[in-house]
Amino acid sequence: MAAPARAPHVRLVADRVSVRLGAREVVRDVDLDFGGGEIVAVIGANGAGKSTLLKALAGLKVAAAGSVRIDGADVATLDRRTLARLVAY
Repeated sequence: MAAPARAPHVRLVADRVSVRLGAREVVRDVDLDFGGGEIVAVIGANGAGKSTLLKALAGLKVAAAGSVRIDGADVATLDRRTLARLVAY
């Protein structure tokens, strides 16, 4: 039996990403640059914005400021089918 195909490695870049929940800014000015195949952990206290940041990186929550790009494409401009092929949450 052949080994399963491996997903291509993609690059994820966040540039000055901020996210608001209502009037409250819960994520402020986050810069990240992940290469393919990296394992990254997000740690912090309850309510620190970890899940909100991950949702913004996955394109599930709209950033109030900044941009998130996957292989150079802004997640805000990708259709859901394309985004689903690139991101697992």
